Amino acid sequence: MGTQEKYWEFIEGKIVVAVEASPSDPRNPGKCAFEWISFYVEGHCLSLTINENTDEVVVDIEAAAKAPRTDPQIASVLHRLIGKEFFWLWIAQNSHGYLDAVMMSFSDPAAENEDTLGPVMPQIAFVGAASSIQLFQLVSADD
Repeated sequence: MGTQEKYWEFIEGKIVVAVEASPSDPRNPGKCAFEWISFYVEGHCLSLTINENTDEVVVDIEAAAKAPRTDPQIASVLHRLIGKEFFWLWIAQNSHGYLDAVMMSFSDPAAENEDTLGPVMPQIAFVGAASSIQLFQLVSADD
């Protein structure tokens, strides 16, 4: 794969069925810094890894026959994405040309009155720093 569109055609509109992640500090699994993160949807896995030389976040997708069981120790913000529908993906480039951030938005198929801008606005961000992927929850300044 090579472009964001190619990644997204496999996961847009699909429900997250499992999430796996490797904490960058195994002694502190609740911390939101990771070596890698994988999102599973039916038939595919979207993975985020870190390029330790540049701190760029590398996005990849591959076929996945079966999703693993999600570890209950995984960061709660990742655990809450299970059952949500992938909506939008952004890959961000910093002023030095490095692709060191990925943002995602999700829709909740169970929500009856979802905010009108809800899934259009990024809700989580993954930023490459210190040879790990840092996870951030994003909120509107209006909230």
